[in-house]
Amino acid sequence: MKIKQIPEDFIVNEIIKLKTSDSGDYTYFWLTKKNWTTLRAIVEIASRAHVSFKRFKFAGTKDKFAVTKQTVSAFKIPPEDFENLKIKDIEIEIIGFGKEAISLGTLTGNNFEITIRDLKKSDFEILKKNAANIRKKGCLNYFGQQRFGGGNTALIGKEIIKIRRISRS
Repeated sequence: MKIKQIPEDFIVNEIIKLKTSDSGDYTYFWLTKKNWTTLRAIVEIASRAHVSFKRFKFAGTKDKFAVTKQTVSAFKIPPEDFENLKIKDIEIEIIGFGKEAISLGTLTGNNFEITIRDLKKSDFEILKKNAANIRKKGCLNYFGQQRFGGGNTALIGKEIIKIRRISRS
């Protein structure tokens, strides 16, 4: 079983509760990125917009080796400052304005689209047996550097699936 062979194999879309309005000190935007850490992407955006990185807030970091979409707030930076920014593998889509910075409490969760390659029959059977439960309850995010600091976390995920299967038998 192989996970995360290319960035498009791991797609993350943030679920966020956000109160937008026609005005406010914060400009909210969707940040879609590929092969960028969240911090590095925002540092690059700040640099190209000629503003301080400290004016940007977000609800959580997202994987680098993935295609991710998350919300960012920018303090007293008008949307026009983002219009002409051309950064490879980064897209900015203005959502609106608000009175509060985005923070960890703003994040409700994440939707994941994970492509698994080179499944063996035994891997497929384990996934098939757990699929209904995962669809119903979801799955904790045990993958990525923010969880284990690097290495092959796909092996950890595979073992978790096996443990869940054994514990239900």
